Formats: sequence, structure tokens, C-alpha cells
Amino acid sequence: MKIFRWILASFSLYSRIPVPQIGLKDEDMAHALMFLPLVGVILGICVFGAEYFLSAAGAPVFVRAVLSVLIPIVITGGFHIDGFLDTEDALRSYQPRERKLEIMKDPHVGSFAVTGLIRILAAAFCGAGIIVSESSGNGFPGEGFMAACGIFVISRSVCALTSLGIKKAKKDGMLVRETGIRERYMKAAIILQGLAAAIYMVYINWMLATFALGIFAIYTLVYINRSLKEFGGVTGDTAGYYVVVSEVLAVDMLAAAMLLLKVFKWA
Repeated sequence: MKIFRWILASFSLYSRIPVPQIGLKDEDMAHALMFLPLVGVILGICVFGAEYFLSAAGAPVFVRAVLSVLIPIVITGGFHIDGFLDTEDALRSYQPRERKLEIMKDPHVGSFAVTGLIRILAAAFCGAGIIVSESSGNGFPGEGFMAACGIFVISRSVCALTSLGIKKAKKDGMLVRETGIRERYMKAAIILQGLAAAIYMVYINWMLATFALGIFAIYTLVYINRSLKEFGGVTGDTAGYYVVVSEVLAVDMLAAAMLLLKVFKWA
């Protein structure tokens, strides 16, 4: 019963998916991070379902690519994008650490955030367009698209693990409340969900999975180092930033891998 409540707490906090209102308690919300990767599973299923229907209906590649990017944003309510915007503003300000943390708390959106969002969306649309285009042909989403659906789970698994394990930049805030409970079973559950997604991607196409998972590993190290250097640790905003940037990097790397495999005829 507790696990069911924790899952509801995760979907209630990290998505706009309607869940039963059963009076979730603080303990339930403190365990929400444990099932953040499960939200990614739902995103992958929804994106795959939309692509399956639109591909069978003969919808243009452009429409399918745009929807594959917008569907996760709609389902999550732009939850992670908000963190991306705040972090982008802080990083591009080049101010001292304390000032950067203040900028992240400012509800106003600065010009750096807007230009950053334009860049990241453009990169996402390009990667999605290539994957959709190269995966088309038989009326069923191809291996590239199917593998890409696992990215939503991997990003959230690593985000949850880094949020639990890395030093916090602030002594209060949403992330501190979410990571107040650190039982080993929480990390174990998150790792298992991420591992399952990685195995799924490798099973679909191990070569494409290698490229995507490799960029996740590299960027995670960059993210940890930069968070500690720029902010003194991670925050809820940097966690959202990680999800957005890592997903787009993985999508673009997977798209590049598909083109390389095609050019060199390795697949």
C-alpha cells in the first residue's frame, strides 16, 4: 500500500497526469523521487503510441517530430523546463555563487533563459526529426525511435540518483525535502528502473544504445562537476536542467549514430 502511495506521489509531483486524491502525507512525498523513472516509462509509452498511430496514418515527419518533443512537455507540465530556465539564467549571469542561487529563486524569466530554451528546443527538434525520419518506412516505429523512448527513463534515473547522492547547494528547498529520506532501498529501486531501461535499449539496438548511454555517462560527470563548481551542489532547478539537457544530448547522439550507421552501412 505504501508503494502505491509513493507512486501516486511521484506522478502527482512530477507530472500533470490525474491521480486519485487520497490525502498524500509528507512521508509519501519524501519517497516521490523513488519512482521518478516510472514517470519516464509513461512518457516513453505515450510518445511511442503517438508515433505508432501517426506513422500508420501517414502523418508528415515534421508533425511527428514536433509532437514527440511536445508530448513529454505537456504531460510533465514543463516541470523540468522551469528548472532549466532558472539554471540557464544563473549560469549565463557569470555572477558569484551566492548571486547565482538568488537568480535561480527569482520567478522572472531572463533573456538568457529564453535564448537557452530556443537553442535546446531547436536541438531537440533536429534530433527527433532525424530519428523519426530514419525510423520510418514500414508503418511501425523503427529501432531508433523505440530505443529513444528509453531515454526518458534513463535521464530521470540518473537525476534521482545524483539528487540523492550529491551535496545540496541549499539547506532548504524542494530538493532537500524530497531527499530527506535516503534508505538504501530507494537507491536500489531507482537503479533497477534505470538498469531495466538500459537493458531495453541495448536489446532494441546495442550500437545505438551505446552511443546514447555513453553521452549520458559523460554528461553526468560534467553536470556533477559544474553543479559543485558553480553552485556548491545540486538544487531542484539543476535537477530539472539535467533532465532537459541530458535527454536532448542523448536524442541528438542517437540521431547522429543512426546517420553514421547508415553512411558506413554498419547496420
